[in-house]
Amino acid sequence: MSKVMICLWLLAFYIQAAALEKTSKPASVRNSATEKTYRIFLNEAYRELKTKSFKGLEFSDDCFKNAKLKHPICEAYEFIQIKPKKMVAKHILMNNVSAIYCSEIFGKNLIALDLQNNEYNFCQFPDGSMVGSWSAYENFKKMKK
Repeated sequence: MSKVMICLWLLAFYIQAAALEKTSKPASVRNSATEKTYRIFLNEAYRELKTKSFKGLEFSDDCFKNAKLKHPICEAYEFIQIKPKKMVAKHILMNNVSAIYCSEIFGKNLIALDLQNNEYNFCQFPDGSMVGSWSAYENFKKMKK
């Protein structure tokens, strides 16, 4: 990888970090064992991401529209059932295995922030639903056994 590419990557990282510092935190945030709220950068702006837990996996709350069902209904839930044959990094600097797993199951890895500005990886799917990348990867490792 050329020095120019590395400089461009670092510049993009610093620009995103600076934009993050200028944003305010969501007014109402619920944090419990099953529900959490984050900030996530989508479509050139930060938005609130609310999640709920299901069997140790953290899904965006839009997966739980039908409260009568026993499991989430969204592409995030469907795609984590996929067992990739081989996990290959798409980029030389990509060493986050949860992000690699996300791309292998046709998702896009995104970074969300909690109220303390801790970073969390989420895997987004075409319908907009998301699942925590690390919990999805841990689930995948259990399926392999």
